[in-house]
Amino acid sequence: MEAFLLEDEARRRWAQRALDAGGALTAMDEAYPRTWLARLGSAAPPALWVEPRTDAGPLRPPRLPGWIGVVGSRSPHEADLRFAAGVAREAHRLGFGVVSGGAPGVDRAAIRGAGLAADTLEVLPCGIAVARVNGFGSAARWSASIAAPTAAFAGAMAMRRNVLVYGLGVATVVVRARFKMGGTWNGALEARRRRLGPILVQRDEGDLAHRALVALGAVPVETPEALEEALRAAPRQPSLFSSLG
Repeated sequence: MEAFLLEDEARRRWAQRALDAGGALTAMDEAYPRTWLARLGSAAPPALWVEPRTDAGPLRPPRLPGWIGVVGSRSPHEADLRFAAGVAREAHRLGFGVVSGGAPGVDRAAIRGAGLAADTLEVLPCGIAVARVNGFGSAARWSASIAAPTAAFAGAMAMRRNVLVYGLGVATVVVRARFKMGGTWNGALEARRRRLGPILVQRDEGDLAHRALVALGAVPVETPEALEEALRAAPRQPSLFSSLG
């Protein structure tokens, strides 16, 4: 469909203007996440729509060592919101950008917790033009979506969004999940199945979902300040902090 649309000269000029203005990103751009190409292969999105915050400019890679994903329930406890915000602040302190799914609850708390100075990205499960109407997006430096700008929320798109969040991060922190229910639980299982990077989870011995994720290989995080320790303990991370000195 995209190729068919771009057969029209006027549409090609429109697409070029979108690219030049930073409103779109393709796999050929320097800012396109290399981890998507490495982890997702042919399933990596060839192009995305991007909306920068007013002062942000075009999407760019974060400072090394990369992005940390923060995900979780839309209806968390107040303590979960504080944990998400704390993890995001700690990630920024360590030099990471913060990526989330843009949903109310944990995702939004993480983006706000990271602060205005942080590199923050929301990968949306709907079109950028209708994100606020659908309850998605907050104050990230950039929002991005593989959906058409006017596309409404869809469950299938939400699952694809989850894959992109996990596939982008050096690691992804699950702040609150429900056992065998909801997008956070299913997203974590899909990310594990596809080996999309290390999964960390807020330690909660009294919660069945969190205990199950640890049993499946997720690394527990006791407090936001323990993020660095958890990252060191995560699999396949032997040189993660080499760039931090």
